[in-house]
Amino acid sequence: MQKRTVDVPVDPERASTAFAQFLHFEGAVGGRLRTAAGAWRGTVSDWDPAKSVSFTWHPDRDPQTADHVTVTFTPVSGGTRLDLTATGDDWQDMLDLYAEEVQRR
Repeated sequence: MQKRTVDVPVDPERASTAFAQFLHFEGAVGGRLRTAAGAWRGTVSDWDPAKSVSFTWHPDRDPQTADHVTVTFTPVSGGTRLDLTATGDDWQDMLDLYAEEVQRR
């Protein structure tokens, strides 16, 4: 199990919306996460906007081998802290890219 954290300078609602856009997913339980080209790479299993999201993650592999990911969005001074817990893939690079994208908006 991995735990990763990143802070972004926006409120939790904007942080969660940006996260959904960053991973190209439909913000609803059962919604699919897709690549920009449309390939399926996961499914939303729990979504509480501005608070948390959980999903499976299986880019370029069998969905039966999917990792499970949960992200919480917590207000902190100056923005939002994302706490990510995942089985499998290392998410630090992905979180860093997300934080850079949020700061550019």
